[in-house]
Amino acid sequence: MTFSIDRNLKVHKLFDTNSAYLFQSAIDSNVIYALDRTGFWMFRYEQGVLRPIIETIPIDIELESLAEDGDGSLWVQTYYEGLYHVQSSAGSVFSSTNLDQITFTLYDKEKGLPGKSWPVYTIDGKTRLASEEGLFRFEHKSKTFIPDTLLGKEFANGTYAVAGLKKDDHGVLWIWAKTPEGYELGKAIKRDDGTFRWKAVPDFRRLDLNNVQTFYPEYDEILKKDIIWVSTNDGLFRYEPKDQTERPPAQFGTFIRRVVVNQDSLLYGGTAVSKREKPRMLTSENNNLLFRFSATSYDRTEANQFQYQLDGYEKTWSPWTLEVQKAYTNLSAGDYVFRVRSKNPYGTIGTTDSFTFKVLPPLYLTWWAYAIYGLILLLFLFQVRRWELKRVNKKHALQLQLTEFNKLKELDQLKSKFFANISHEFRTPLTLILGQLDSVQSPRLHVQDMGKLQVAYRNARRLLRLINELLDLSKLEAGGMELRAERHNLVSFLKNLVSSFESTAEQKNVTLNFLSEVDILIVKFEPEKMEKIFYNLLSNALKFTGENGFVSVSIAQQQKHVKVIVTDSGIGISATELPHIFDRFYQVDDSQTREHEGSGIGLALAKELIELHGGQISVTSEEKAGTSFTVLLPALETKEKELEIGSDLEHDLSKDDMNAEFHTPVSGAPSPSENEIILIVEDNTDVRAYIREQLEENYTIVEACDGQKGLDKALELIPDLIITDVMMPKMDGYQLSQHIRDDEKTSHIPIVMLTARADIDDKITGLKTGVDSYLIKPFNARELKARIRNLIQQRRDLRERFREATIIKPSEVSVTPVDQLFLENVISSIENNFSNEDFSVESLASSVHMSVSQLNRKLGALIDQPGGQLIRSMRLQRAADLLKQDAATIVEICYQVGFSEQSTFTRAFKKQFGVSPREYKKTG
Repeated sequence: MTFSIDRNLKVHKLFDTNSAYLFQSAIDSNVIYALDRTGFWMFRYEQGVLRPIIETIPIDIELESLAEDGDGSLWVQTYYEGLYHVQSSAGSVFSSTNLDQITFTLYDKEKGLPGKSWPVYTIDGKTRLASEEGLFRFEHKSKTFIPDTLLGKEFANGTYAVAGLKKDDHGVLWIWAKTPEGYELGKAIKRDDGTFRWKAVPDFRRLDLNNVQTFYPEYDEILKKDIIWVSTNDGLFRYEPKDQTERPPAQFGTFIRRVVVNQDSLLYGGTAVSKREKPRMLTSENNNLLFRFSATSYDRTEANQFQYQLDGYEKTWSPWTLEVQKAYTNLSAGDYVFRVRSKNPYGTIGTTDSFTFKVLPPLYLTWWAYAIYGLILLLFLFQVRRWELKRVNKKHALQLQLTEFNKLKELDQLKSKFFANISHEFRTPLTLILGQLDSVQSPRLHVQDMGKLQVAYRNARRLLRLINELLDLSKLEAGGMELRAERHNLVSFLKNLVSSFESTAEQKNVTLNFLSEVDILIVKFEPEKMEKIFYNLLSNALKFTGENGFVSVSIAQQQKHVKVIVTDSGIGISATELPHIFDRFYQVDDSQTREHEGSGIGLALAKELIELHGGQISVTSEEKAGTSFTVLLPALETKEKELEIGSDLEHDLSKDDMNAEFHTPVSGAPSPSENEIILIVEDNTDVRAYIREQLEENYTIVEACDGQKGLDKALELIPDLIITDVMMPKMDGYQLSQHIRDDEKTSHIPIVMLTARADIDDKITGLKTGVDSYLIKPFNARELKARIRNLIQQRRDLRERFREATIIKPSEVSVTPVDQLFLENVISSIENNFSNEDFSVESLASSVHMSVSQLNRKLGALIDQPGGQLIRSMRLQRAADLLKQDAATIVEICYQVGFSEQSTFTRAFKKQFGVSPREYKKTG
């Protein structure tokens, strides 16, 4: 309950409450406001008794403080809801006689109330809100709270927060404030401009201002002085403000009480225990130190603050702190000075104490350790230099090797190019030699003369084989030879190959055997290359085997390999010569009087080709007992489809190399027309003369010595066939063929290409450019004639089909797109000029950009019809179609298809269709 005591010291009950806050009105000193957490009351003091003005104020929430504004309104602070502004229509709230005159307005955060707590105070008749965000005042016009600088900018911006505010009888404001350094109690003196300057009173720092409950300033009438009552958790304190003259602060000391190393070893025990005559030396392991210190200011020792600095580790003093110790860990080697000073609760700074010590470096950081490091570094740099020199030397060696490799590669390329060129040069005279030998053969020749020719022919063929072997070696060395292997039956292949040597074996009286355990062994190989391998092995075996000897070829399956053994009973090879038998150009007997001929490239080529197939070759030999070559080739699984392919393989080895047999030319061949023109484009005069000699009896021959002249001749004459070489000046055969096929005038002409390049890639290149037939030098004259005859006959048969045709379909005439486009243009031009009686063959030639003679030769080659005949036959066919459709009268149709006279039209129509136009119309 709340009571009052009158002058007679009698106690009167005011209201039921455990505790209440009482506030005296600044407007009327007889008015008392009372509030607690459960209610709010107003009392008037009359005749020594407090009487309620209004029995109950309807605010039923928890209240905390109250302030009276200068206009008589009240500001009531709640704990959680905000601020209530209590106003009365009667002026001051205490002037109200009933509740109807009082209004309550709640201000919360939604209405701009700042901060979280809202203590209110009355300063100079105005209510101030002291929130944690700063000091605010209420603006009545805008009904908002705005920052207030009445107590200075620190209170306005929230640096200082008002925790309690009281005004003494002299108008001095006593403020309990929260500052960045803690709670302070001081007074605010009013300035001339109306603002206040607050300053903390150091004497209050003796108290624990964190626990202040409230404080009251009052004037002691007996002592005639101001007194401040401060209520804390420790009790009630009475403070008498001192005179304005301040005495100088008493000096006090700061001392380092103890220094501990690694948390357990005492290094320094204070001045009473240890002396600090020189710096303390610490090893690198003892680099964790704890400093403890104290001050001799005893007014309130727990409020003493300390500031320290470790010189050599920290550049500035630390912030002031209440801690009485400081630890440092893992200090590096060096010289250090620890300094500490203190500040008492009044702000007086005491003396400074220091401790000097040195942390020695570890062994690995001493000067002699650095000397060792330097020596190691020098050795390392020396070794790095050696490595660098080795690397540079190695790099230079690699560069030299690379240069040598590039030179060798360039040399290989030059050799390959040389072999290709020399091959062409060799094959050209071989063509003439073999051709002439073949042409002069005759059954009427004398036997001796025939034998001489056979010797010449056989050696020419042998020379051709050596050239081919040199070319194969150069390609293998340059990595330019590709393997086009297919699945074949190796048994039938070798059996056929061995049989081709039977006549040679019979001549030397040598037994030739072929042995195989099975009939079918499927191996993936290229027949042409495989023939070269075993041709060399068999020819060598026969060459070095004497009379009554034997040569055998055996073949057998061994797991995943096929083993082929070529054995002879010849002279054998010595053990010293055997390791070099597969070296290029190596000969066992290289003397000038050696018995057997040889170039030393056959076995080297065979070994390279076997390895290209993924196989191996080995040799065993004994002098005067014979030699045995063993070839291992990868085998494939036998399948029915592969068996069929392998069993049907027929490989016909030319017997010219062994026997050099001549064949009589075929007689009785049909003679082509004398009007057929053949253009020979060849840079070699002898070859041109040889070809002309073979063909001039049956064809009209035109010659050109290079590709460009050949193209000009072809465009001028439109020949029936072109024979061209590949390697020529100005324009090679491939370029010539491409130009021939791209031009409408010449696209239909068949092309036969002669070349010394026997590679499949060269053949494919020629066929892609439009070559119809491909012959390898040296070629057989009979084969050349047969191919020419076949190509011309194919063209003749095609022309025969369209000679009398009146309906031409370009797609049926030629498969060449250029020829099809040419015929489409010709037919379209004629159809567009059916009604033009002046459209002639000259007009048609002009429309396709040809001369009349070129047009007639082109049309003759394609459909065996000259331009004029084609125009007339197409016009008449158009007339026949119109007559069938009964589209117009005969006279009208006559003029529509370009005839100026009906009689001429009738004669021409009857000649082509056998009946007159009138009869055709009736029957149609």
